Amino acid sequence: MKDQPTRSTQGRHGRSPLRFPAIAAFLALAAIFPGAAPETSAQNQNPPDRLPAAMQAMPAAAGKRDVLQAQTRQFAQSGATAYCVALVEFTTPAAREALKAPGVTVYSAFQQFADVFIPATYQGKDIACDEGAAKAIESAPGFLYGDIARKVEVEPPPSLERGERTRAEPERIVRGGIADLKGKGVIVAIFDSGVDFRNPDFVTYDAGGRPTSRILYLWDTSSDAYDKQKLGSKAPVSFPNGASVGTLYTQEQLTAELRAGTVRIPATDQHGHGTGVAGVAVGNGNNAKDKGRQYAGVAPEADMIVVKMGAKQGYENTYLLNAAVGWADQVAKRAGEPLVINCSWGGMSGAHDGNTLMERQLNARFADTVKGRAIVIAAGNDQTKGFHARKKISTREQASLLVWSAGKDGGGLLLFVRNADGTPFEGSDLMIEGGSTADGKPLDLTKRWMGATPVANDHVTVLPVPGGASRLFLWNKAGKEAYVDAYVVGENATFVLLYQSPANTVSEPAMARQAITVGSYDWNDQFHFRGEPLTLSPVCGGLMHIGELSCYSSLGPGRDPDTLKPDIAAPGEWYSSSAAKTPDGKSIMAPENGWVPDSSGNYILFNGTSSAAPYTSGIVALMLQKKPGLTVGEVRTLLHKYATQDAFTGAVPNANWGYGKLDMAAVQAILSHL
Repeated sequence: MKDQPTRSTQGRHGRSPLRFPAIAAFLALAAIFPGAAPETSAQNQNPPDRLPAAMQAMPAAAGKRDVLQAQTRQFAQSGATAYCVALVEFTTPAAREALKAPGVTVYSAFQQFADVFIPATYQGKDIACDEGAAKAIESAPGFLYGDIARKVEVEPPPSLERGERTRAEPERIVRGGIADLKGKGVIVAIFDSGVDFRNPDFVTYDAGGRPTSRILYLWDTSSDAYDKQKLGSKAPVSFPNGASVGTLYTQEQLTAELRAGTVRIPATDQHGHGTGVAGVAVGNGNNAKDKGRQYAGVAPEADMIVVKMGAKQGYENTYLLNAAVGWADQVAKRAGEPLVINCSWGGMSGAHDGNTLMERQLNARFADTVKGRAIVIAAGNDQTKGFHARKKISTREQASLLVWSAGKDGGGLLLFVRNADGTPFEGSDLMIEGGSTADGKPLDLTKRWMGATPVANDHVTVLPVPGGASRLFLWNKAGKEAYVDAYVVGENATFVLLYQSPANTVSEPAMARQAITVGSYDWNDQFHFRGEPLTLSPVCGGLMHIGELSCYSSLGPGRDPDTLKPDIAAPGEWYSSSAAKTPDGKSIMAPENGWVPDSSGNYILFNGTSSAAPYTSGIVALMLQKKPGLTVGEVRTLLHKYATQDAFTGAVPNANWGYGKLDMAAVQAILSHL
């Protein structure tokens, strides 16, 4: 090795006063990036290089992965209440039910899991969690571990007194159902940036032309319309101070708005990603008029539930995921219908082993024996992002080098360490040396946080890193062979090419064992643009090979040796899918907003695992229409068993394709065996 570590900068093995491992890690990151919280963002891809230069930039919320970046937040402190949101797991359901922690509010619970609000206070421009309340949780009998998911501030609720020739033929996929299966009697829930409920693709019309919304409920978690204007209904979850966590609209309320001809309900998708997702899964093609069939989604007669997980930029309310799952489950039970939930978003922080509390609770909710339910999650679009590196470490003489760069605001380096023989790694044996920037300045390694994950027994080290290029050496003081999975997070943060590994880049919560995790493959290169057919390139450039794995599709297998992800790959690149508009009918899907509209202006260019996931959700809806009593395990087994294996997939299962591709042959085989 040419470069050798020359100087030890091993820090103390310290920990936060809070003994929640994940909470301590969050607080360590909060100290590194004041006021910042891990974001969870939608997954989409940039337009092809052939399009005009003005159309090249996608909005940050649509394409960036989970980033931890320095932010200066000006909290509206006048009358606002601050909370920390924690996800907690106990050893037994009884222990969770016995939780008594003053000031702590449980807003959602399932088996041994509890999602809670913890009181918080303002400290300058940041929010500080109430340490006493957190300690009360961790000292409760049967407490296992906890994870701070987000910090929020909430205004008080109002008083009661205030009211051309193609390079290849596009692959045949399911559009508008298959035979007599169109999703009727099944609910497809879209958890995303919302859905434009005014879009005709999500409306049915009677013989007289009267509209009826297909959306049974739309929960806008970012809207204060109920508290401020008494629009809609109170949301299924409230903050401890009584404020509604968003606004809930019923099918009757949405239909009344459609028929009224006036606008009262504000935009329910200000970004457009969720509307595109919904179009792939359940759009009925009404907005394409006589061409509706070719624009229709997989299950055009399915009922819909929509949960808007955030505002115009970002998906900041994903801490509500399991609460929303529980609520949607109750809605489906009352309706007597099967339920498929689609999540086309994800974050890249964490251990990538499926053991976050969010994922563990999803596993419990979607156990193999649960009937008439499924959750489908996009694997992510991060195969080429270069934020993951895997190194083998042992003695100092064989120290491993990591080299990376970060944007001007810096970022964070997360190290997850396991002994090669499977035994827990002793954290004090991890030696970090020779840390320096490209200009020779030493890295400050004293601010690191060190701990262990309670389920997988990984050793975890979190380090702040400056902007620009940096390096460090890693070795094991014990001399044993161990493996380090390193993830660098932050705007434009990436490892130098030599050190990158595209493996283990499936996002969170898509690593959940019980989720159907979906990668993307290329199925179509045609798009109607400015009155003419346009042949598209793949996102990464070059010629498209129909049937090949999309160049961006995140790879497994994941860090949990017992779980292989993704489960399957589905058609992802390229779609013409439903476009969102403002309530007065103006398009928000313009190139300057990061979207490329088709010739009609009613559909947009759409791709990524964000579109492969809802395609799969639509197929699962057809499966549940034909056999409503299918269990979670049976749905997954059918997808695995009949997925297509070909020259592109190679031998399956594998870390790229999972069990194969969900092409038309696979769909027909699955449905014929029900």
